[in-house]
Amino acid sequence: MSMRISCYMMSKILAFFTVFALMSCAKYKIDDPKLCAGYVAANTSNYVLPINVNYTIRVRETNCTSNTHSGHWRYSYDFEMFENSGVYAARAGTVVAVKEDVADGDALNLNYIYIRHADSTVARYKRMKKDGVTPVVGDVVTQGQALGTSGNTDRAPTAFLHFDVVENQQSDQTVAVNFRNIGTSRAEALAPDTVYRAETFTPNAN
Repeated sequence: MSMRISCYMMSKILAFFTVFALMSCAKYKIDDPKLCAGYVAANTSNYVLPINVNYTIRVRETNCTSNTHSGHWRYSYDFEMFENSGVYAARAGTVVAVKEDVADGDALNLNYIYIRHADSTVARYKRMKKDGVTPVVGDVVTQGQALGTSGNTDRAPTAFLHFDVVENQQSDQTVAVNFRNIGTSRAEALAPDTVYRAETFTPNAN
């Protein structure tokens, strides 16, 4: 009898962990690795984390997942952020678009700031705070400069910063990006559900 109970309980425990594992894989399932490539060694990247130095940030969703980061959006990042957290320029460039009139809680619209770089790529910082963007269109920003504060607009129930880089201002095709101030040289995307610390860095001019 005890053996039957033990086997029964073990089967239930195994079933639970199997379902848990499947749910975890479904949340962060990575697409075909061949479709998610092109990263440089992180310590040579043109980009730094979009937060202040010595602060930490958790990756909510990384590149090439089975959720929203697939297809032409596959190189996007979602970073967990409390509302009113500081957002900083990941790379120097010129501000080409700003929207900041959407109130927090609006499920249909979002605020953003777009910054064009020297190679014509454009970094998109989405889900900013209402009236929370500091630069205006035409401003030149330096790497690590404060851009404003994060908000909670669009469809998600919790606050986070959506960050990606597209080929140019007319394109919606994202490109592979990693960050040089995370203490590694690995040529890969940030890992999901992982906390990274923004180390000090010397700003690049472009």
